[in-house]
Amino acid sequence: MDNNQKIYDLVRKQKVAELQELMSQKGVKISNATVMTMIHYLRQCANDTRLIDCKEQYSTKLDILKEIIEDELEEDDKIIIFSFYKRMAYHIQSFIKQNKLGDVFSVTGDTNNEERNRIKERFNVDMTKFLVCTDTLQYGANLQGANVIINFEPPWNPAIIEQRIARADRLGQTKKVLVYNMIAENTMDVRIRHMLAKKKAQFSDLIDNAELQDVSDRFSIDEMMKLILE
Repeated sequence: MDNNQKIYDLVRKQKVAELQELMSQKGVKISNATVMTMIHYLRQCANDTRLIDCKEQYSTKLDILKEIIEDELEEDDKIIIFSFYKRMAYHIQSFIKQNKLGDVFSVTGDTNNEERNRIKERFNVDMTKFLVCTDTLQYGANLQGANVIINFEPPWNPAIIEQRIARADRLGQTKKVLVYNMIAENTMDVRIRHMLAKKKAQFSDLIDNAELQDVSDRFSIDEMMKLILE
């Protein structure tokens, strides 16, 4: 068991205890927002312990990302890495620079429209290898300069993955587009993926709509709590 997993398991025990304490209190109604805050906390811990301000800093996913880049991808591949979390996007960008894996741009909610357009244009035509971004760059962006998509964590809406791929796999693309979905074993990543797989048929009209960034509000509070408790 790696150190990231050990910390995740400890944090999950804490969140289970917090949730059980709330459930034991008479007259206390647990809100979706409360449960979602816990779920996001666990998802961030699975990504990188720095996202939960842990003194011990580990990210198994970043280690695996480095292995993918160095061992599986070609020198001329151009890569877009998506993360739901802005802080994670910045950590990924720093990690790429520190390990001298290649030149990198980043686009988050902090990037203004003028700069965002400039980065898109440059990434498509120059030698920059990496673009790290949140879903602020997902819609309407023409990024056929890239041929590798890496999803750093599973999005709540599976259709978003197809939307991300469509940014690169479009007219003008000359290479096969490769997709990597980074799922941390024994974490919230797996639980969410399983829940969405079970619900896809029931909510296909919603989940197949990539404009819905987050379909978690379509699930009952009991279903959301099970993601933490079971």
